[in-house]
Amino acid sequence: MAPSVVTTGTSNSRKQTRVAACAAAVAALTAGFLVSTAGSAQAIATAVPLHTAESFAVLAGSGITNTGTTTIDGDVGASPTGTVTLNGPITLVPPSVYHQADAVADQAKTDLVTGYNNAAGQARDADSGGELGGQTLVAGVYGTDSTLGLTGTVTLDGGGRTDGVWVFQVGSGVTTASSSSVSLTNGAQACNVYWQVGSSATLGTSTAFVGTILANTSITATTGATIEGRLLASGGAVTLDSNTITKPGCLTTTQDAEVSASDASSEASASSAAAVQSAADAAQSAADQATSAAAEAAAAQAAAEAAQSGTAADAASAQAAADAAAASAQAAADLLVTTPAVQVLVVPIGAPDTGDGSTIARTGGDPLAALLARSAKE
Repeated sequence: MAPSVVTTGTSNSRKQTRVAACAAAVAALTAGFLVSTAGSAQAIATAVPLHTAESFAVLAGSGITNTGTTTIDGDVGASPTGTVTLNGPITLVPPSVYHQADAVADQAKTDLVTGYNNAAGQARDADSGGELGGQTLVAGVYGTDSTLGLTGTVTLDGGGRTDGVWVFQVGSGVTTASSSSVSLTNGAQACNVYWQVGSSATLGTSTAFVGTILANTSITATTGATIEGRLLASGGAVTLDSNTITKPGCLTTTQDAEVSASDASSEASASSAAAVQSAADAAQSAADQATSAAAEAAAAQAAAEAAQSGTAADAASAQAAADAAAASAQAAADLLVTTPAVQVLVVPIGAPDTGDGSTIARTGGDPLAALLARSAKE
């Protein structure tokens, strides 16, 4: 229920003023509660358990080959074929290490298979289609039973959360065109993006890729491709060419949409309250002027009435004073009516009814409130 207002002036003026004030108040108060929300899929995706494979940026089943200068932040391993062929240097960012057909690599391969099966077994929210380019996807499980391509940019929208998970299930292979990209927005994190690939993945030249690839066969990153994620190939090789690969880390603090909306609502409500208070102050000032002018008019009128028993000159002088005071009162009243927001008094629900559709506060001995209440009834 909208608050009522008390105004001075004629009955029509009071009605018009109340309507305008109510509209202004509703608009001001409503602004404080308008928040935007991002849509979402069923968002049933869960983070894929990688266990010991989590420390790896690159993991292969049948060896690793590199051409050009590649930088890797994360462990590098291969098992059961542990060979690493360098046709150009690989720079490991400390504390990253190599694991070549050792117990650590063996266990990581076992955990990779477990993770792959977990990703493949998650219930699918929606069919991704064969091409991701140009799409904006919220957290969820997407997939296709055939091949998946990326030309241009696919945007993953976290909707204000940092804990959203994306799982892409691909029945066959994944191929990205040159200079394609996976873009993260609104809290989405690379650590929560997984690509379960039924055969092999190929990242085109200068692709900016995001997420952990769990490939059943092999992975090829062509010249200049950058990966914020992991290249984990269960059965085949990983082939690199002048790449930068960074194992992703998740933020430890989650800020979700509800918290953001609450903060935004509080800020907007405070702004609306300040605007309403400013309008109330302006209206109170106009009311003070109207009250003062009304008092002067009343005094002058009384003087004019008293002068009726005196001389004609005295009566004329008193009447002139009364007319001037009345004009001043009318001008002040006009100012009150045209004051922005014209909200003189905001009254709580349940205040007494004046009989004309408005309500007044319990005024006690407040002369201004009494004057306004009396004027509202007239």
